[in-house]
Amino acid sequence: MGLNLNILSMFALVALSGIVVNNSIILVATIERRRAELEENDIPLIAERALAEGNPGYPVPRLMNQAECESLLRKLLQQTNYL
Repeated sequence: MGLNLNILSMFALVALSGIVVNNSIILVATIERRRAELEENDIPLIAERALAEGNPGYPVPRLMNQAECESLLRKLLQQTNYL
């Protein structure tokens, strides 16, 4: 490609890879914390928001209604022992 890779470029690559790893760790910790805070009464609101945020312009029809989405969320959360 005709690009030079010097020592400064290598340091930058190492630094950027460290940032990516750090952000991944923070993201996983945040998801786990939020899942631990979930309660049974939060599920209908989560399902309602998920269905509302679906893209109405997308040509694939909606596959679930709110009740089915709530049921799926309950099953997933019970399997992971969060409820």
